[in-house]
Amino acid sequence: MFAQFIEGLPAELPEKNGWTLSERAWHVTADRMQWLLNGSVWDAERLRDAVRDYVIVKRADDLLHYAKST
Repeated sequence: MFAQFIEGLPAELPEKNGWTLSERAWHVTADRMQWLLNGSVWDAERLRDAVRDYVIVKRADDLLHYAKST
């Protein structure tokens, strides 16, 4: 769920909200995404670490390509 949320943020969507992110993740309803955004408890340090780890593992090639082009 978290990965689907993070992957949806840079996606080209007309709006970024619980419904559009859920549709992009092929969820039937927006309940799970809306719970993630509104109902879950967020720990800022843990979130930072999770995003960092995700970027390192899943987006390393994108980062290298960006670094080489600048």
